[in-house]
Amino acid sequence: MGIGGNLLGYHVLDPVAAVVVGLMVARMGWKFGWDALNDLMDRAADAETVAAIRQTMLETPGVQGVHDLRTRKMGDQVLVDVHLEIDANLTVAEGHAIAAEAHRRTMARHNVLSVMTHADPVYVAAETRRR
Repeated sequence: MGIGGNLLGYHVLDPVAAVVVGLMVARMGWKFGWDALNDLMDRAADAETVAAIRQTMLETPGVQGVHDLRTRKMGDQVLVDVHLEIDANLTVAEGHAIAAEAHRRTMARHNVLSVMTHADPVYVAAETRRR
């Protein structure tokens, strides 16, 4: 528009077009700079990603609850720390197997670099376990 307007005698369109292009370049520079700065700082993953990770862990057989789920972005991947609520009447090996399965599922389904799990015992009433 600026070149065409200038050729048709509208000399003011050339600097106007230059200002518009300059603003577009400045906006993109700000956006890229802001994203790069955020990637350098520790920040949590977005709420949608956290909810999806929580759901994956809750769907793991043997996981009765999830709390203290924390995430940190590292580049385009996520680091996860989580406490899994597991039946206290299970053996250590069984609890570990459940935590390992939650870890495996999370790594397979999400863009996650690392999952640190902590098993918290949950006491389930005997009549609830028999169902």
